Amino acid sequence: MLHLLCVALVCFVFMTHRSTSKPARDSRSLTVITHNVGQGNREQFAAFAIKHSPDLVALQDVRGDGAAQYGRLFPGAQTATRGEFHLISRHRIRSSALVTKPQWRNRSVAARFEVEHGGQVFAFYNVHLPTPRSQFNRFLSKRVVRDFFGDEDHAGGFASYRAWIDARRTLAEDLAAVFASEKLPYIACGDFNTPDHGFIYHLFTSQMTDAHAKAGHGWGMTFPCDVKTVPASFSPWLRIDYAFAGPGWKPAYCESEHGRRSQHRAVVAQFLSDSSR
Repeated sequence: MLHLLCVALVCFVFMTHRSTSKPARDSRSLTVITHNVGQGNREQFAAFAIKHSPDLVALQDVRGDGAAQYGRLFPGAQTATRGEFHLISRHRIRSSALVTKPQWRNRSVAARFEVEHGGQVFAFYNVHLPTPRSQFNRFLSKRVVRDFFGDEDHAGGFASYRAWIDARRTLAEDLAAVFASEKLPYIACGDFNTPDHGFIYHLFTSQMTDAHAKAGHGWGMTFPCDVKTVPASFSPWLRIDYAFAGPGWKPAYCESEHGRRSQHRAVVAQFLSDSSR
């Protein structure tokens, strides 16, 4: 009975299945795909992209010649790369720059692009917040005992798990402040490395609309998809990759891909321009 209660809690509280139908495209709509390609599968992604024919593709963790390889999937599109962030667009990219603050260990966690669409200009944020994986591994091991003694050598530079949590919270607050100061209509997509519960998630949704929560199709889970230690049917179980609509846009549809050959699943979202902005 306890196991059944836990299953019910996960399925009906932590996870939410949605059944939004994909609407027809029109002149106000914008289709965006976001994907962390760090340990991705390009063939699987290509099939997903061909199916949805996106206007914008936001890639995170792009390394080496990855930008060129993925760019070849969209002939004729404009591209812009800033750090690990790559944007492919069927519309004109007017400008691009790394967001200089906040940073995590001297690394920008987002890039800002200005894109023209339907005669208007909007800002697009490509985001990759730091992974909590090493801290979770530490927390679930005997190292957690050392936290009581401030063991920085085993805490990734943080004196304790609490210090890491506080730093992560500050990072999210600083990024939310960047979004709040944006003067243009904007969209923010990427690997936020946070589940759809808790302080950080609600910090972002207090000023943006989560496309899956508003107009999702399916469970929306995106990570992890290449786990070898558990049966494939139990993976993925987290939603950490998001498409957010800021002021000036409204979500109309959102869906994650269904393949398992990438560590992260790509996410497609369709947005409608909000003329009331």
